[in-house]
Amino acid sequence: MQMMAVLTLKGGKMMKHAIVFILAMLITLIIGMSPGGNVLASGPVKITQISVCESILDREPVDEGKIFPRDVGELYCFTRVYCSEPTQIKHIWYHNGEVAFSKSLNIGVSNGWRTRSMKSIYPHLTGNWTVAVEAMDGTSLDSIEFVIK
Repeated sequence: MQMMAVLTLKGGKMMKHAIVFILAMLITLIIGMSPGGNVLASGPVKITQISVCESILDREPVDEGKIFPRDVGELYCFTRVYCSEPTQIKHIWYHNGEVAFSKSLNIGVSNGWRTRSMKSIYPHLTGNWTVAVEAMDGTSLDSIEFVIK
């Protein structure tokens, strides 16, 4: 009888630990899949910073802006990317609603992978510009608008 009580006690503790473990795993899974969770909801790629700038120095944007002069020469679209697996993204430059340039960019695993594309801006290319950032399957990740005057 004493032996039976010891086995039940040990078995009960093991069962309690198993239930606690299973509940912890379920809670982690539910939080990860919720819209507010960071584990699964953010997906493999998330843009954490986007800007248009006149140059890049030490892998950081310089002279960021929303309005640039027609004689700017060239502009960069800088993006900082969270990525949980190696992938590619695209920078698609639109001038007055029409695609002017597209560049595929390799992204490594990182909480802050920095990448950029550059577009030559000629004086006749005034107007509204947008740079859209997309996953290779066409999913929109972010965009930024600016004007050339």
